[in-house]
Amino acid sequence: MNLTDLTDELESRGHDVRPVVSATVLAAVRGRLRARRRRQAGAGVVIAAGCVIAFAAGPILSQLHAERAPSPATTIPTLPTESFGLDKERAGDPLVGSVVGEVGQSEVTFTFVPADTNLSVSGFCQLPLAPSGKKELWERPTINGHTIGGSTCSEDADASEVSYTPSEQARQNRAEWAKMGVHPGQKSVLKIRLQTDKGKPVTNPSVRLGAGIYELSGDRVTSDGIVIKRDAEQDGHTYRLVKYLTAPITHSNRELSIPIPAGSQPVFVLAGTPHAGSMNTADGTHDEMQELWLDRTQIEDDSAGVTSWQVLDDAKAHTLRLHVAAVAKDEGTMVLAYYQRTD
Repeated sequence: MNLTDLTDELESRGHDVRPVVSATVLAAVRGRLRARRRRQAGAGVVIAAGCVIAFAAGPILSQLHAERAPSPATTIPTLPTESFGLDKERAGDPLVGSVVGEVGQSEVTFTFVPADTNLSVSGFCQLPLAPSGKKELWERPTINGHTIGGSTCSEDADASEVSYTPSEQARQNRAEWAKMGVHPGQKSVLKIRLQTDKGKPVTNPSVRLGAGIYELSGDRVTSDGIVIKRDAEQDGHTYRLVKYLTAPITHSNRELSIPIPAGSQPVFVLAGTPHAGSMNTADGTHDEMQELWLDRTQIEDDSAGVTSWQVLDDAKAHTLRLHVAAVAKDEGTMVLAYYQRTD
């Protein structure tokens, strides 16, 4: 099979996404990032561009849903300002509980009662002043005593940058939260604590901690086990999924390619290999790359298992190509997608 035939075959496997008619699914995935793109890797991270994967990200306020009422069985405390990244919705996923501590409060606790346990947790640690010794400090959230991740503190951190979701598959996600004692209609306790990178609790007069809990009820599509959110937001602009392509990584199939037509605005693209891994190399490293190409220019390289997203620099026609190194394991799934701007 020559290159032209291969391209035609890959394109024929692409999925064109039909327009979403109902306004209730026009939510987005937050991408308010300090860098042009954001990467997420590790267990529990799924395409939700944010979704777009997971962190999850991920990672977004929909004005269409800003006044949506919470479900009757859900208790929602007074919401903090959105300056902390705790929007009332992200990609159609409503905020069902949140807490923001006072400046200098190195531990905050929040009790919530979920109506549904298909949940995601986002936290943040704002720290304007560098800690002594220049060692990183972390926010470490727990639910009912179970640690669920964490993130480093920074001056402009907010809850849009980090999220924890055990699984993007709703049934499995509920099952994992149940193992941590989170059940519908029952109280659970979320605690966020300031710690060193070694896990030692510390205090800081300038720190501010907070977290939010989201119910994952926004519109999604699933392909080859990968969950992809239909909408995304980046730098204050909203985007809607147009086309996506997924395929398992095998010995003979290590590349995906998707054509992007010219348009009036640059598109938002998603690419990665969720759940992939790499084998030991001769020098014992595990840094085998996955490569993202835009036409003939390589625009990213990452370790296998990473998913990233970004807005392209121009609105010209392009071909986006994802290549997985031959030494990577035959596991995981490749995904490519692009979104068109809707505002």
